[in-house]
Amino acid sequence: MTSKEHKDLRKKVAQLVIVRASGHAFDNQRQFPKWELSNEKLKILLQEGVGGVILYGGTVSEIKQRCHTLRGWAQQSILLCADVEEGLGQRFQGGSWLIPPLGVGKIYERSPEKAVELAERYGISTGSQARRCGLNWVLAPLCDINTNPFNPVINVRAWGEDPLTVSALASAFK
Repeated sequence: MTSKEHKDLRKKVAQLVIVRASGHAFDNQRQFPKWELSNEKLKILLQEGVGGVILYGGTVSEIKQRCHTLRGWAQQSILLCADVEEGLGQRFQGGSWLIPPLGVGKIYERSPEKAVELAERYGISTGSQARRCGLNWVLAPLCDINTNPFNPVINVRAWGEDPLTVSALASAFK
């Protein structure tokens, strides 16, 4: 493999990688320094072609500025995402923090039409707030089926225990 082919392959692989970073602008504000890259390392990786960043923490105004800064550091278009299946407020102060999806799933049991309408509004709210903050990839809705109510990871983040409920509500999230 030639040096140029090696560099091209390295760039292609880098585009597939999403790294974790703080939503705060300064390194001393990182809440999880073991998992969130320093600004220096993040800038280097973005300049080398890393495909995106998943953000945690901060306020909605900080996220807007952070997204702008990260785009400036990158040499190409990047994905900027957040794990926000309960609304932007789940990760960023000032955003709407909605009831857990399981709450909408419980409404579905009694009133499917109302729950589907709520799930659609839920998605519209989350998407529009994310867009205003500069995020271009919303890691939602969660499509897992809550098969174990004691699972601390999935639990109330799922729309329900029934595949049809989860399917209907996840599909309505727009």
